[in-house]
Amino acid sequence: MAVVLHRLWVTTMNKPRLIFTLALNGYHLRYRQCIAAQRQYAERVGAEYLAVTKPSVHSLCNEVAWLKLYLIRDALQCGYAEVMFIDADAQPRADAPDFSEAMSVGKSIFAANGY
Repeated sequence: MAVVLHRLWVTTMNKPRLIFTLALNGYHLRYRQCIAAQRQYAERVGAEYLAVTKPSVHSLCNEVAWLKLYLIRDALQCGYAEVMFIDADAQPRADAPDFSEAMSVGKSIFAANGY
């Protein structure tokens, strides 16, 4: 994780927005079309994109679900103004609006029901 955080710090200087996904244990291969669509969405809205795929095998079991919260916190501490997490199996639509449009004054955390 230190390598990922270092990369976040280095790139923060030019990109104040981050969109990322977690795709461990080979899920980046299974959901490569979704990840490609996420990368295109990030480019369209002017955000940096990061697919966290390492370690490729981990022993965190269900604890990996909490890893996204630590990465969001660390990205914000590194200077990103906005951070968006997308599940690896989620594919943004081509007409999806910029995620900043959903933000409200006085609110800091937003979630979407994917069902």
